[in-house]
Amino acid sequence: MAIIRAQVILKTADAIPENFVSNSWCFRLDASAGSGAVLTPILKAFYDTLVSYYSPVITQNGHEIKYSLLPGVMPNYPYDTDVFNLGAAPAGGKLPDELAVVLSFQGQKAAGAPQARRRGRLYIGPLDTAAATDNRPATAFLTAMGNAATTLKAAVTAIGGTAAWCVWSVADQAEVVVNDGWIDNAFDVQRRRGVLPTSRTTFI
Repeated sequence: MAIIRAQVILKTADAIPENFVSNSWCFRLDASAGSGAVLTPILKAFYDTLVSYYSPVITQNGHEIKYSLLPGVMPNYPYDTDVFNLGAAPAGGKLPDELAVVLSFQGQKAAGAPQARRRGRLYIGPLDTAAATDNRPATAFLTAMGNAATTLKAAVTAIGGTAAWCVWSVADQAEVVVNDGWIDNAFDVQRRRGVLPTSRTTFI
């Protein structure tokens, strides 16, 4: 059995690595499942489901998934890297790059185990204007995110054995199988995804 971190790196159209967008997932796989690359089509399907809500700053092709083992020893280099393309090119009007919607998930509550160690989150974005209605995430977008997460969870389980989508607890150095999750109807801010200034306006 292996605990795998899958770091999904979404490339931006400007091809500047500092602007690339990263999501880190955790999965449990049996040795019989082979390489972590068995997860690539499952992760691709998740992002394909949401492609119509992604900002056009995200390019269509050449996205990476870096697979590494947990807990690992620092520096924990990937043992495998895979590449995938989105099913369509993100398009539409851009929202500010810092805006995201958080996909939260958790394991079942267990006596004596702090629930904060059994929760995880992913910042989904940057987004286009189709993702927003009246300054909140659009209901259709929230529904799509929930459906995408449900489908991903089922697809990983269908790999067989003890395969599962997990939360990795740094404090406990252990995985917790994801039981359920939620998406709030409010935007979150991921400041490191913002663009760097290219000029400065001064006044006296």
